[in-house]
Amino acid sequence: MDTDSSALFFRNVMLSAMIVGAVGSLSSLVLLQLAAPHYPSAAYLRDKLNLLGIGLLHMGISRDKKWKKPAISGAIQFSESAPTKTIIFIRHGESEWNEVFNRGFGRSFIGRVFRALKQEFKWLPTPESVFVDSSLSPLGIEQASMMARELAARSDPDAMLLRGSSSDSQKSIITCSNLRRSIQTALIGLRPRLEKTLEKVYVNTDLQEVTFNIDGIALAAPYQAPALDSLMSHFPRKFSPDTMLDLTKNTGTKSLSSNGFLRFQGFLDWCFSREEDVIIVAGGHSLYLRYLLRTYLPEDFDYIGKHKKQSNCGVLRFQIKQGYIRATSADNSQKHQISYQIEPTSLHIVLGDFH
Repeated sequence: MDTDSSALFFRNVMLSAMIVGAVGSLSSLVLLQLAAPHYPSAAYLRDKLNLLGIGLLHMGISRDKKWKKPAISGAIQFSESAPTKTIIFIRHGESEWNEVFNRGFGRSFIGRVFRALKQEFKWLPTPESVFVDSSLSPLGIEQASMMARELAARSDPDAMLLRGSSSDSQKSIITCSNLRRSIQTALIGLRPRLEKTLEKVYVNTDLQEVTFNIDGIALAAPYQAPALDSLMSHFPRKFSPDTMLDLTKNTGTKSLSSNGFLRFQGFLDWCFSREEDVIIVAGGHSLYLRYLLRTYLPEDFDYIGKHKKQSNCGVLRFQIKQGYIRATSADNSQKHQISYQIEPTSLHIVLGDFH
């Protein structure tokens, strides 16, 4: 069974189980709603069940990977001084979801699923989860730490920028998605820079993964940080999300009306509204990057990243230009619409690979 087949199998099992339990759960949700103001565990359980319901809807009717390309008249056009940004895209470390479903499907697979389900039930009345907004696995934490060590050992401009040793560091900004594995990767992998510059990481809903699966549903409420207790041991001083995260762009989990393209455009609009030259996505997602490359690289330009996954804690640098297209609206009128294009010759793998 390959990765996509296993994810589809798990998706169908979850759909069936949650539909069967929906009627009985309604009365339980009413009781939880009454108990929530008095018991934190009841509030966590209520919120978890609500997110599982949202995850069910995404599994069943989400169009996160499906969008209609705008009707374009001609190629994207650029002014003589077209704005350009450099994006350094770092994929997150291995997640607990990856640990269960991406390590092969031999004898150990059933055991991994059983242990994950057992842990999920144990964590139901807590802010933690294995499947919803999957956190970094122990290997994922080590991968983020290893990335920091590799960057510390190198003297090239990209490594110096990412560890905060370059004068250009002030011309860059760090951002990540609102999913826990992304935030954890950013804070662990770029810890040397963060401790040196004392800057904040911008948590951005528009970077949320392009997926139907429940590991892509964010636990954090709008403008709040998720549970990040696992980070405590990685910082010598007391860890506080308030001092390390800017949550103004975390508008909560993606909506059913959202899709990858809308989030791409929202993210890129934000990038070009910033004064910094370099945007560091310090904990991006594999499918997000794959669809981003397919959308903004020229169609006739073949690149491995359009078809393969970026490795965990892999680092890709590229430049993207802002231009415009003549788009046809519903009434057949044409208007200029902002669009973007990745410069093919700028693609450079800094760390890791695609596989």
